[in-house]
Amino acid sequence: MSFFDDVDEPRTESRPRRAAPSGRRPPPIDPQTLRVRRLTALGVGVVALILLIVIVKGCVDSQAKQALKDYDRNVARVAQASDNQVKSPLFNLLSHTAGKQPQDVATSINQLKVVADGQIKQAEKINVPDEVHDAQVDFLLTLELRRDAVARIASNIESAMSRTGAASGAIQKIAGQNQAFLASYVVFSQQTVPLITSGLTKKGIAVGGTGEPIPTMQSVPNLEWLRPDYVASALNASVTNTSGSNAGPIKPGSHGHGLLAVSAGSITLTPGTTARIPASPAPVFAVKYQNQGSNDETNVRVRLQVSGSGAPISETKTVPQTKAGQTGTVNIGLTKTPPRGTVVTVKVTVLPVRGEGTTSNNSQSYQVLFTG
Repeated sequence: MSFFDDVDEPRTESRPRRAAPSGRRPPPIDPQTLRVRRLTALGVGVVALILLIVIVKGCVDSQAKQALKDYDRNVARVAQASDNQVKSPLFNLLSHTAGKQPQDVATSINQLKVVADGQIKQAEKINVPDEVHDAQVDFLLTLELRRDAVARIASNIESAMSRTGAASGAIQKIAGQNQAFLASYVVFSQQTVPLITSGLTKKGIAVGGTGEPIPTMQSVPNLEWLRPDYVASALNASVTNTSGSNAGPIKPGSHGHGLLAVSAGSITLTPGTTARIPASPAPVFAVKYQNQGSNDETNVRVRLQVSGSGAPISETKTVPQTKAGQTGTVNIGLTKTPPRGTVVTVKVTVLPVRGEGTTSNNSQSYQVLFTG
């Protein structure tokens, strides 16, 4: 026997065999079940889309309401600043001129004019939602009336305090500019505030009480400031001529004007319709008005404003006299080139006069497209 005969044979281990695939497939889904599943998935998708739309709309509505609230509060803030920083200091200065140099009083009033200019710039930077666009135009008019009045009072105050022959005329001019403060109050309270309130309420925003505050603006301290003799007394001066509707007590009877029509060349402007007007040469607007009171009026101011694209344009003409019951026309030309190729708002206003109770028919807004 060989040595190798005793060696065992190597063992071979058997591996487990994999189970052969049975070859069976999942049973097919019943068509009815498949249809139900698809409809369910579609329904879930539709619900999700509706929820998304509701959420987005809610966000947009919330932002729109907040924008209106912010506008209301910003107007209230600037209006309050105008009262505290311009109106009150001005009439305080006019009430306490005794012992002061006319030049010093003029310098102080001119400083108030700078403040008023700054407030107009603040107002122009306010974000204006579409719902209160017209309110913004009237608000700017309010601030401009005040700024212009302060500037003109400053330019006349030295003559008014001079005790010379020029004092009488200067005092009457100051009394006339005090009427601009009254007019600013009328425009603000009768036009700006109602338009803001309307814009808020249309969005379901409560106004007044526990709701959003209603902006306020003060008038002149008292109506005596519209009388030249009262101004003269405050300035320790004298006035010899108090004729005209801008002096003395308000005449009995009705006062005021109505805006009848506005045209540019052969084109008559109509509310709710966009008028196409060439931008060059500079357009001239014919403003037809009527003295609808029982009194003649003097120094009636008519203002035309262009807004809605770029810096607003404002032009004012003064009608020396209007006769009770009669109509008239004043031409107002634009001294600045209007924006072209976009629809803007042209607002025309016959500014209120002393004793005017109704101002709803004093102004009208038109849509205009200035073409190249």
